[in-house]
Amino acid sequence: MTSCDCWPGTTGGNPFFVTEVLAAGRDDIPATVRDAVLARVARLDPRARTVVEVVAVAPWEMEAWLLDALAGDAADRLDECLAAGILVPRPGAVAFRHELARIAVEESLPPNLRVALHAKALATLATQASGTPDAARLAHHAEEASDEHSVLRFAPRPRSRRRPWVRIARRRPSMRERFGSTGAWRSRTGPTYSSAERTSAS
Repeated sequence: MTSCDCWPGTTGGNPFFVTEVLAAGRDDIPATVRDAVLARVARLDPRARTVVEVVAVAPWEMEAWLLDALAGDAADRLDECLAAGILVPRPGAVAFRHELARIAVEESLPPNLRVALHAKALATLATQASGTPDAARLAHHAEEASDEHSVLRFAPRPRSRRRPWVRIARRRPSMRERFGSTGAWRSRTGPTYSSAERTSAS
């Protein structure tokens, strides 16, 4: 299987993303895709950008209550992110329109900020007042926060069922590994970037 076989679930079927990924012919996010996504984010108000950065550390979607906890007062700029088409609403949650865009934003974060956001997400999810915390999700945030103790505490045992987007490893996965796992878990489709959007983002 080639890496492109698993990309529809991560690109959301966006023709621009798919075309650029295929043209790049490698595992990294193509510069054209990364630049287009980051250019749209850069046009947001600073507090709206904070919302986007917070949501970027949650694969697939982030619950509204968790966004409020992590973003603080900046969460009131969510509507701007939705209006810009960068984020989309989900039942009780919010998500990136395309998972590939989320990955591009997360990987653009300064390492200290990315680690801090994952650590805060881990602490918040581990102490949520209701429901049973998702151990695989906690292990994901622990690994990204370089919290080895929590990785060992929450990592599923070898024979347990795991969410495919969680990769417990001592290194960040390659794009081939990301797509190979996320595409199998859930395939999402969504509106595509228009030619005008691609032009204005370049």
